[in-house]
Amino acid sequence: MKKKFSIGDVLVEELPRNKYGCMVILDYNDGIYKVLISEFIDEEIPDLSDKRIITPAIDSSGTCDLPYIKKGDKFSQKLEKYKLIGNIRNLNNIPDRTNYPFGEISTLPVYYNWLSKESPKEYHTILERNKFELLTFKNYEYKYMSEHLFWSLIETNLVDKESYQMLVSKLSKLSKTEIIEFHNTLANMIENLSVLKVYDPVVENDDYLSEDAILYTKCYVVSRGELYYKKVLESGILDLSDDNHDFEELLYVAEEALELRGVQIDYDKMKDIE
Repeated sequence: MKKKFSIGDVLVEELPRNKYGCMVILDYNDGIYKVLISEFIDEEIPDLSDKRIITPAIDSSGTCDLPYIKKGDKFSQKLEKYKLIGNIRNLNNIPDRTNYPFGEISTLPVYYNWLSKESPKEYHTILERNKFELLTFKNYEYKYMSEHLFWSLIETNLVDKESYQMLVSKLSKLSKTEIIEFHNTLANMIENLSVLKVYDPVVENDDYLSEDAILYTKCYVVSRGELYYKKVLESGILDLSDDNHDFEELLYVAEEALELRGVQIDYDKMKDIE
């Protein structure tokens, strides 16, 4: 994004059929925005008192419905399609989630969900003509596991590095779809840690930080469970000072579980972990 918006800024987005969508900037860090995509779809630009602005649309891309809050570093449409209409200072009542889809920021998915109900014929015509913009959003190719189930699997089956095969065994008893959902949720959890400042006492210049060491430490943070994960996020620091705080094996548990089940691995459905 060329323009930097502030936390609490409310933007409307021009949509087809003379409609407007709405979003609220919840956070900004290192060029990445966290945005609430609201349920608002209307022909009139809303007033800031409109409660629909801070009511999130529903993200049904995973195994359970979650508030539609996502992260991204750019809009999906040209900047002139977006208009700042004001700022909401109090964001305390807005629901949150710990696992955020990442991709281009837009209210178009909400619009097409609305269109599918308002005018199913037009919706299917657009879909058949392959002009459905939503299909170009990479993150919508992926399906995610519920955070509750994800953390339950992590905390129940990962005692230490040597126990990761317990997790592989447990995952192998799930369906192929569920194993892939676990992998994609893991990818998102690791991606969320990218906002942290990396600390390594033996490296003076950040340009020489090891990307592998950073990734493996992120895996360690996830492996310790939900409470530890949230504490690290709140601290704002990813500490590389302890060589034992790495868990590379976690990157491969889903693939090993799929192999154990004897099923083909659909890499196009599995999000890259980085």
